[in-house]
Amino acid sequence: MTATFRVVDGHEPTDDTASATFGDAAVTVAGTMDPAGCNRPVLSTVNYSATDGVAHLAVGTESPYESTRDVECGNASFDYRCELAVDDGRPEAVEVLHDYRGREDRSFTFERD
Repeated sequence: MTATFRVVDGHEPTDDTASATFGDAAVTVAGTMDPAGCNRPVLSTVNYSATDGVAHLAVGTESPYESTRDVECGNASFDYRCELAVDDGRPEAVEVLHDYRGREDRSFTFERD
């Protein structure tokens, strides 16, 4: 399996969202996170079970700065996009977790139509 993750845009804070588009042997997840402070979304973990056809995607947060002591950061939401391609089978569902470490996580589940 391969996963390509990127932050697409930053903007005024909004609620978390996620959506999924399924292809033959791939799924594209697009979402919005509000990580607060200097943090940005990062791909924490991704895995896929060919047995049940479920992809699991965890998006965490990380500061792009080594130390945020001297950095003034406002709050923003960030749009991200992750493209997952599998080698065995085809994704029938994807479970997305927005992992906030210390704050309430958000989770989303999408199934192929």
